[in-house]
Amino acid sequence: MTRSPGVIEADASRYHWQDRGRCRHPNFVWAAPPLRSDMIFGKHRPFIAFNACFRSMPQTNAWSGRRNSGAVRRAQGKFEEGIAAAAAVITENPGEPWAYKEIGFSTLYLGNPLGAIDWFAKADRLGPRDPARWTWLDGQGHALILLGRDEEAMRSLRAALDSNPNTVGTYALLASAYALAGHADKSRLALAQYQKHYPDLTVGSFRSLAPVPLKLTTEKYRQQFERLKDGLRKAGMPG
Repeated sequence: MTRSPGVIEADASRYHWQDRGRCRHPNFVWAAPPLRSDMIFGKHRPFIAFNACFRSMPQTNAWSGRRNSGAVRRAQGKFEEGIAAAAAVITENPGEPWAYKEIGFSTLYLGNPLGAIDWFAKADRLGPRDPARWTWLDGQGHALILLGRDEEAMRSLRAALDSNPNTVGTYALLASAYALAGHADKSRLALAQYQKHYPDLTVGSFRSLAPVPLKLTTEKYRQQFERLKDGLRKAGMPG
């Protein structure tokens, strides 16, 4: 994989792959490609960590490379290519929930949250007990907020937290969903959980931690994302 400009060469001895491809690093609770901002408690950018983990993979692990290629393309804003890469994985292994989840996220950033929900639901049907189930439940909740289906979003995001209590960013999404649904007290509590880790983030800088910069998403998605931002403002996030 070609390194993006400015990516710092990491000490490979500090990264290793284990347990179905999860990458562990001293500054992470745990992470699994595609890396998302809510997995990060250190100061390292998610794409740096992803590249470092990816480079440390054994060359013989071709399957993991193919499976993760969709995440790499998504992080670069190449959503159509990411969908194609994930579809190729599904052709090879129709039972791989990661691939369906990847199509869901790329579809979301293309501005089609309704289509994304279908892909996240397929991932969940295939991996109801997968340790990474929270990733597609988080994505599903994100998409539901954009569609104005806040009660459903709350259920999906709470399920994501049940699956992985360490997914910090999910608390921000949940705060937005609660606020938009009129649950002011719950929204403030959820936001407080998020702000324990990111006290200085504002609505304007919220997406700065994401592996997919907002500027790489489609105009349609950016317009839809305004609703989620409005929920964060109502929950009490500054800016």
